[in-house]
Amino acid sequence: GAIACYPPVWEGDRAASLRTVTYTEAIATCLGASLLVFGDLNGVLQDPYYPRYERLATDEAATVLRWRRFALRCRDLFLEGEDTSWCEIGDENGSVVLVAAASVHPEPLGRALFARVVRQDGWVAVGVVDLTGSANGQWSQPTAEGRCRSVRVQVLLEHPEEWSASAAVLGASGDRFTSLTTSVVGHREGRALEVSLPLVAGWSVLRLVSSKGVHRR
Repeated sequence: GAIACYPPVWEGDRAASLRTVTYTEAIATCLGASLLVFGDLNGVLQDPYYPRYERLATDEAATVLRWRRFALRCRDLFLEGEDTSWCEIGDENGSVVLVAAASVHPEPLGRALFARVVRQDGWVAVGVVDLTGSANGQWSQPTAEGRCRSVRVQVLLEHPEEWSASAAVLGASGDRFTSLTTSVVGHREGRALEVSLPLVAGWSVLRLVSSKGVHRR
């Protein structure tokens, strides 16, 4: 599906306003949707009336393109499979544990990390967006830079030693998926695979793949 939204944030700080728009796209992607907000001539819609839009400068448009390409690289992980975010994140009995310098929630709240978990046979995807620089998690308000630099992720698996981890980290390694070091740790329900997921520019996507599963990417 697609989400049409029009962040009306362009009256103040340009960098903070642009950050609200790019974070909104990150949230939409992790929800398994695309964002309808960008148009021709470096335009960004700011209300439902299409003639009213904000014109981006060249460097701002380059930032938007970088986030858009990252979204396209990661979106298939959130389009398919089962979204188990609400029954796992923040639940003491959940099979996914995320620990960071801020609270973690399965909905985009201000001053927190927004995370989504999608599962399918043979793989698990975890998307994390740093909203610690957002006062209320609203697209109508500017967003400051986040303060989290990494999040520790544990995922309960039946045979964790048979799984590998990679991550796409916006702002690192060309924004492309690269391998991560893993360890097997105890979990109250068994054993879990643990990784440290970096956060550089505010959005990272973790991908776990079973050696016995077939992943199409």
